[in-house]
Amino acid sequence: GTKVLAALRSGTVLMYDLDSHPPTQATFALENFPNHISPLSKWAVHQDCVSKVRWYDMIGGFLTCSWDHTLAITPPDHMTSSRIFGVRSPAIAGAGEYHDHSVLSFDWSSSLKIIGSCGTDQYILLWNPWISRPLYKLTEGWSTFDELQFNDRDQQLLGLTPDGLVKVWDLRTFKLLQTLGNGQSTAQSDSPRHGSTASGRDSSQQRGPDPSSGGPTGGCS
Repeated sequence: GTKVLAALRSGTVLMYDLDSHPPTQATFALENFPNHISPLSKWAVHQDCVSKVRWYDMIGGFLTCSWDHTLAITPPDHMTSSRIFGVRSPAIAGAGEYHDHSVLSFDWSSSLKIIGSCGTDQYILLWNPWISRPLYKLTEGWSTFDELQFNDRDQQLLGLTPDGLVKVWDLRTFKLLQTLGNGQSTAQSDSPRHGSTASGRDSSQQRGPDPSSGGPTGGCS
């Protein structure tokens, strides 16, 4: 049947069966949802607002990211615990190699079999979905990132900054190739601020405002 996942500000993910509850415009109105239809399944995945949720058959469940600084892969069977990527407290020793702040988005590369994640840190992390520690940290000056997307054909990763710039990395070398936006394209030369690393702590203290608990959200805004 047709299923839909809903991410809540409380950190919970709900699954609804649309075949049992045919959708109408009123069904998913914020004032009605999710009280008027019962979820098929429910998972308490995160401890803060879920920024994004998406199902991937290849990783055997749904992938989420959250304002609690983590990502998670959750199987649908309720018999296997979520695989958590990152730590929920940046005060924990060694946390600098993970996200120290809110994780806003992610993408999955089906050809490279890696996950990319970004947020209010000033870097992007690359993950093997079967290993809990990040593979690489891509840095680009002082930019934070709202969204990212893999270009599998050219083995590139694109990151969107809050000011509308797109940073393009070559995933064969993990080097920043160019910056797009504002009507111009700028090729990048090698610089200590560009590239990848597996450790190090970002000093930024940026984080989104605390969300209220409960209620559906697509971006916790």
